[in-house]
Amino acid sequence: AVRRPMAAHSSSLILRGELFKAGEGNSIYKLRWFELFALGTGELRWAEAEGAPGRGITDLFGATVHMGPDESRAGEERFGFQILPRGGIRTYALQTSSAEERRLWVDAIETVASPHVMRSALGGSYRSVQMRRPPPPLQWGIDLGSARGLPCVTVLEVSGDEARAAGLLAGDVVLALDSMVLRTASVAQRAFREASGTVTLRLATRNREITLWKREGIAGIACIDPPSGVGAIVCGLLAGSAGAESELQVGDRLLAVNGKLVTDGHDQFSKRISQSPPELRLVVSGYTSAHTLHKDAEGVLGIRLCDGARGSPPVLSQVQRSSPAWSAGLRAGDVVVSVDGAVVFDAAAAIRGIAESRRALPVVIWRPALPAE
Repeated sequence: AVRRPMAAHSSSLILRGELFKAGEGNSIYKLRWFELFALGTGELRWAEAEGAPGRGITDLFGATVHMGPDESRAGEERFGFQILPRGGIRTYALQTSSAEERRLWVDAIETVASPHVMRSALGGSYRSVQMRRPPPPLQWGIDLGSARGLPCVTVLEVSGDEARAAGLLAGDVVLALDSMVLRTASVAQRAFREASGTVTLRLATRNREITLWKREGIAGIACIDPPSGVGAIVCGLLAGSAGAESELQVGDRLLAVNGKLVTDGHDQFSKRISQSPPELRLVVSGYTSAHTLHKDAEGVLGIRLCDGARGSPPVLSQVQRSSPAWSAGLRAGDVVVSVDGAVVFDAAAAIRGIAESRRALPVVIWRPALPAE
């Protein structure tokens, strides 16, 4: 191992934080401190803890990154990835505490390793907001949580004026504060406590807030529990209701009602809707769009589907050029959340819905951001 100080020009520091690192032979994983630099050809440095002497350094230029394996240790989910340096004989096996955290590290490492390679916006569509620290004795005005079912550090509630002005929403997943990766709520609390001035928060997806007005006390939105994670999934919209005339789609994940995160599924969502005033503010995950697909003469759409990661909806793994799906605007990487008006949670359900549908069928896809962003 190469021992050198964990120091470099701060302007070249991209990410810093904790990762689980496998020892020699990729055996036992231990929590270690990592810093990723764009200095020179790109460097990933690690130490036993923050502020400790550097234990190793990896030249990232030309390195390749492989996802997995994922595993569960003592009830704690771990999400793995491996780095193979160019010409290196050793693979570095690392793990994160959430899929979102892994995506942040992998995207950053791949950008440093192959800076000239174009990447899909679907993979790394982060949202960044700038927020100024309120003057003492005011607090940040963000209630953060890190618990089972909540990825990384999730905004449970927004109560401060500065946080509202920055555009933070309940349900937002905060991946990083400036260059600091927020692996847990305790890490986030320390980072916020030590921060000053204006900070940049990097969020996992571009959630949106919509406003609608109940009619005679009814919103017209039916929901079911998601297979994993927080919120509730829209499974039906009552014709002529405020929900049906909004921009909601069957398959949308609703994260919050009137500024408060929904953590207990559709029952909690329905209760908050019934108890709320006529004006409803709903936080919706990402962006959905409806597409009407027309099967060709042989009943083919020109797509292949695979299951999403750990309870996520199915993903389009391939879309053939000039196929009906391609012409309708679907692309590889799109997430399919409903087929012919029914919510789908896996590839088998989506394939079955397509096979049983008429020649023209509506499909709703989800993306973490608008295509133009």
